[in-house]
Amino acid sequence: MGMGPKPVQVRVEGSCIFKKYVEENLSKFISPKITAAEARKLAGPTVQERVDEVYPLIREAAEKGKRSIVLHDWWAHEGYSKTVEYKLACKILEGDGYKVSFFYEERQFVDMYTVVEW
Repeated sequence: MGMGPKPVQVRVEGSCIFKKYVEENLSKFISPKITAAEARKLAGPTVQERVDEVYPLIREAAEKGKRSIVLHDWWAHEGYSKTVEYKLACKILEGDGYKVSFFYEERQFVDMYTVVEW
């Protein structure tokens, strides 16, 4: 039965300064330990955090008299794939009274984005 990762043996040759640096910093490069903050950063934003990023855009557009916004990047790629996270984000916005739709058009290039209307 495995008892976790096997220790790594490293033989360091060269100057004393280099050897000391490697010995002091080796654990940063091979340690399996990760803090919760590092894990959150690696995992990326939650669905709610993505939706929360949209509200200031809606406010800004509404203050300019607009009735909709167009969202690209995550909203385009996840919308095209119809991922569970995308569907949940749309439900959150729709629960707040917004109409959410996905636009896709193939021409010389593909245009795809999410439209949020109010």
